[in-house]
Amino acid sequence: MNIMVFRAVKPCYDYDFLAIPQRQYIIFQDCEMEIEISKEGKRNFKGDDILLIENIDEKVHKTRNLVDIERSLVFRTI
Repeated sequence: MNIMVFRAVKPCYDYDFLAIPQRQYIIFQDCEMEIEISKEGKRNFKGDDILLIENIDEKVHKTRNLVDIERSLVFRTI
């Protein structure tokens, strides 16, 4: 089943390495954040960027806000 989740996250709430439950797109709405992918290093994303995360077998990414604002994201499972 495909699910779409809209999430607003406080600026101080950064995630340590975590696994995802299934393949999904992350759509960045109005934030600037850094995502560290365990095997690929760090990348920055901002509003209107879309990231496809496919590796669901291990803890593969962690996130950090780059600006001190609430971040808005959309998660779309596939």
